[in-house]
Amino acid sequence: VAALARNIPIVVVEQPRIANIPSVFVDQRSGARKAAEHLLGLGHRRFGIILLRTSHDPFIGEVSAERRAAISYEITRERLDGYLDALTEAGITVDDIPMFGPPSSRDGGRQGMEWLLSKPQPPTAVLAMSDLLALGAIDVAQRAGLRVPEDLSVVGFDDIAESATSDPPLTTV
Repeated sequence: VAALARNIPIVVVEQPRIANIPSVFVDQRSGARKAAEHLLGLGHRRFGIILLRTSHDPFIGEVSAERRAAISYEITRERLDGYLDALTEAGITVDDIPMFGPPSSRDGGRQGMEWLLSKPQPPTAVLAMSDLLALGAIDVAQRAGLRVPEDLSVVGFDDIAESATSDPPLTTV
């Protein structure tokens, strides 16, 4: 805002959206769709999703249809819509996809993966809305004796530096 008041040329990256100001945004929906399509292409049919925060509240747990409908965070909404676009087009019913909404941290990814592994039919593929969530999910999967990616495929989002040096290297958007 101070740069605007001083008439300094600016370009906004991601946030905030300002009318008539050039901006660069990540295509969240398309990136998420490509992540889901990648896992579908590997033959996966049992998915789990670990979401970023859905709104400004302390909620942690299973993301119900009601909570999905009330998502107020744009990035979370766009990424979820991208995943669901690909999965529903592949014939997977939204209600058959367990979704967990944790804090947006590596520990949140651990919580989400523990919850997913507790399901009667745990997923063979996990779509994590951030690399930190994905890395936490991998921590739990490996601790449970699952080999990534042989037994469980995990895809993150954001391409943080740690994704390239993790073991195994994280597939990320």
